[in-house]
Amino acid sequence: MEGIRIKSPERYLSISLMVLIILVFLFILALIFFIFQGDKDIISTLNQFYLILFVILVVLLVALISVSMIFTILFIRGSIEKGAEKYIMELSAEDIRAMNDAERKHLLQRLKANKERIEYLIKLAESKYHKRKLDEESFREIVRDQQKKVMEIEAKISEIEKEIKKLKKGK
Repeated sequence: MEGIRIKSPERYLSISLMVLIILVFLFILALIFFIFQGDKDIISTLNQFYLILFVILVVLLVALISVSMIFTILFIRGSIEKGAEKYIMELSAEDIRAMNDAERKHLLQRLKANKERIEYLIKLAESKYHKRKLDEESFREIVRDQQKKVMEIEAKISEIEKEIKKLKKGK
């Protein structure tokens, strides 16, 4: 499973936006060379139409770069969070013992917050199911998957708390 890469729509959207930005930039460069054709005094040779067109294209380019960067940042942040959650769930007892007290406390807080978020998601699914906004099959699938995550998190919390107690006894 190590070599498998997940194909996410956010990644393709971000790449598509970057390609679009490059194409727009090349179009603007071609337009500038076409308009000026080597003329040194740029401002005086521009008539109003070309100046307005140039300003609009520059604004569009800046907007495209901004949107692309936002999507890229959101994608990277989501990927890091998913990777961090997986890493936390795979921590061994030795890894936990190697942490300092503040790191262990932060780890427990993060796990408990994640557990609360998942429990809220289960309650939300129950509420939607009772209001007939969610069919029974989807409801059961969501609850089953989320309860499995809660159980895994509870097991990890228990494991970390046991290691903390062992470390306190050893001091």
